[in-house]
Amino acid sequence: MNKGLLSRIRQFAFKSTEELDFSNMVQDPWPPRFKSSLEKFLLLYRKSEGEEALYFSSFEWLREFKNLATRNEIRKIIEDWIETNHFLFSNASKEWPLDVTGYRVWNWISMFDFYGVSARDEFKNKLKRSLSEQFAFLKKNLHTISDAVVKFRALKGMFGYLFITGQEFMPFIKELEKLLGLIFLEDGGHVSRNARLHLLFLRDLIDIRTIFASRKGIEIHTLNKKIRQLASVVRLLRHSNGVVASFEGNYATKNDFNLRSENFNNASLVDACLSLANVGSDFLMSAEMTGYMRFAYPSNVCIVSTRLSQANKSASLGVFNFEWSFKQDIIFQDVKSFITTNKNYFYSIAHDPKAQRSSSKECDFLALEIEASDIIYKREMDIANGCIKAQDKIQIQESGRFVLQFMLGANVEVVQCDKVVTFHAGDKLQLFRLQVLSASKLFYNEADHSIIVSCSVEAQKELNIKWGVAVL
Repeated sequence: MNKGLLSRIRQFAFKSTEELDFSNMVQDPWPPRFKSSLEKFLLLYRKSEGEEALYFSSFEWLREFKNLATRNEIRKIIEDWIETNHFLFSNASKEWPLDVTGYRVWNWISMFDFYGVSARDEFKNKLKRSLSEQFAFLKKNLHTISDAVVKFRALKGMFGYLFITGQEFMPFIKELEKLLGLIFLEDGGHVSRNARLHLLFLRDLIDIRTIFASRKGIEIHTLNKKIRQLASVVRLLRHSNGVVASFEGNYATKNDFNLRSENFNNASLVDACLSLANVGSDFLMSAEMTGYMRFAYPSNVCIVSTRLSQANKSASLGVFNFEWSFKQDIIFQDVKSFITTNKNYFYSIAHDPKAQRSSSKECDFLALEIEASDIIYKREMDIANGCIKAQDKIQIQESGRFVLQFMLGANVEVVQCDKVVTFHAGDKLQLFRLQVLSASKLFYNEADHSIIVSCSVEAQKELNIKWGVAVL
C-alpha cells in the first residue's frame, strides 16, 4: 500500500474527538526507584521477554529518568512503541493486556510534563491519537475483565484520560467503588494478602484521589477512608529498614509484571506513600482478617502471617511463616515449614490456624495452632528486642520429617554452621546466633541461601523442638 495513503488512513481512523489538555494533570509525585543509565536500561528493554516485557510496555519505568536530561531519548522510545504496537498492525488481545494498557495510559499522561512539553507538535499528535485509541480499547473491554487487579489498573488509566479530556468520571467512579468494596477486607487489607500489592494499591489510590480532588463536585470521602485503612496495613507490614514485607499471601508476586521489579519495594516509595496518604498516626499491630501481626521494638521488627497462604505452590505448609528484620537489614526474609512422610508425601493445610497474642513488659507471646485429621501443629513464640524464642510441636499419622527453612536476607552471611549457626549482616557486621534443640540435621543450603533444620517424626508421637535466634 502507498505510504502516503496508509498515513492518511491512520490519521482518519484514529483522529481523537476529544481535546487533550495535559496541563491539567498534576505532576507525578513518586520518587525514582533505581539508579541506571538510559543506555544500560535500553539493553534490558530490548532483551525483555514475558513478565519483564510487560513491565517495560507499561512504562512504569518512566519516572526513573524524570530527573535526567533524557527527554529526546524517551520520546523516541514512545514513538517506537506507537509505531510497533499500533492497533491496526497488532493483535491487540496479545499486545495490549488491559492492566498494562491502563498503567501505560496513566504514565504517559502523568509524566508528560517531564518528556512531552518541549516536544514537536508531530510527536504530540501521535501521542494524543495513541492515547485516544488506548482509552477506547479500555472502555470497550472493561466489562469483560474478571480479575480485580487487572480491572483496577485499567480503571486508573481511564481516569487519567477522562481527567485531561474533561469528561465525566461518574459512571466509572461507581465501578471503582463497587470494585473496592469487593477486594478490600474490613480491616483495610486486600483480599490477595500480598504485602507488596498493598503498597502498589496505596500508591494508585493516592493518584486517583489527587485527580478526583481537582474536579469540583466529586465526593472523595469513601476513597479517603480506604486510603486511611490501607495505609495502616502498609505500616503494619513495614520492616525496620523501611520496606514492606515480602509475603505473597494468595497472589504470586512472580506473576505480576510490576511487583517482580526488584526495585519496586524500597523505603523512599513507602515513605512517600505514607506521607501522601496523610492519615495521621493510625497504627495497627494486628490485622486479623488480612492475617498479619507486627511485633516492633527499638532495633528489630517481626511480622508473622497468621493465616494460610496459598500463592506458594511449593511443598511448604503455608502457615506460621514470619519475617524478621534488624535495623537496616532483613535477617529472615521468610521462614517456612514442611512436613513429609517417609513415602515422600507432603502434608498440606486446608484452613487457617488459630492465633492468640499477649504481652508483658519483657516480651510478646504468640501461640499458633493448626489441627486437622492427619496433622496437629502448634507453635509458641516469645518475641523480644533482639531475640526470638520458639517451640514447635508436631504430630502426624505416619512417620516422616519436619523441616524448618530460614530464608536469609540478601545482606546476611553465614559464618559458622554446626550445632549452632552464627551469621552476620550489615556494614558493621552485626552477629546473630540461631540455636536449635532436638534437630537431627542442621545445615546451610548455599543454593537458596537458607538455613535448614530437619527432624524425624515418629507416627502419632509428638515431636517437640525448641529453637531461638538472638543478636550477639
